[in-house]
Amino acid sequence: MKAELSAWLITSAEKLRAGVKDELDIKKLLDGLGIRIILESSASRSGALAQDGDGNWLVVVRGQRRNQNLTAVDRFTAAHELGHYLLQKNWAFSPSFTDKKNYYDCEELCNQFASRLLVDHSKIIEFEILSPQMCLGVIRACAERYSVSLEVAARSILETHSGIGVCAFVKNTDGYSRLWGLSSLNGISPRFPKKRLKSKSVQEEVFTWGRNFLEKTGVRLDFATESTEMSLRTKEFSNKVELSAIMIKPPADV
Repeated sequence: MKAELSAWLITSAEKLRAGVKDELDIKKLLDGLGIRIILESSASRSGALAQDGDGNWLVVVRGQRRNQNLTAVDRFTAAHELGHYLLQKNWAFSPSFTDKKNYYDCEELCNQFASRLLVDHSKIIEFEILSPQMCLGVIRACAERYSVSLEVAARSILETHSGIGVCAFVKNTDGYSRLWGLSSLNGISPRFPKKRLKSKSVQEEVFTWGRNFLEKTGVRLDFATESTEMSLRTKEFSNKVELSAIMIKPPADV
């Protein structure tokens, strides 16, 4: 069932963004489907699909905001909720809070749909990524071109290229916190959650992450940088976020 829904959502996303070269106007798309976006100010980010008293569909997007412009995160939230709308309307499939597998399957499907809707994967798959440095450059270009977050851009790369790991870190007063992490070692991985790191540097944490890959898979990591042994490329992005990438090569390629 999940595979069938995934294939259907991917096809739906491709049809909805047909003819769109770069950034998709998500508000215009939702308006055309009769769905109104409501932006609410909130300390935390979240979204919801709802209906008003007249039965009209609404997408509620919550988060910190200075104005009524859609941010990259807002755009993904709206696209995610559109995925819920399509599943509910066409398949009578919605997340169940009493069934964890159903809930997480539904969320994963809607995340995949949102990524495919906002980013043209047929273009992303054409990129030849030969190094961690090149990977980070493609992620940056993808985020700018399609007006998506670094995480969504990274996800689109990993959904079309195997053997890559990407992590985002932010510096604290006493060290670093991992914001998120993704890999495409054996298909797209579940999202590594946010956590405060014991390490004092991104590089230290990535060494640990890389060693875990080695232990689990027995493959060699290709850390292409000017540093030693198992190091990798990190670059500073907006809001003091450092993005790191690794590439994983099977022994046959060594």
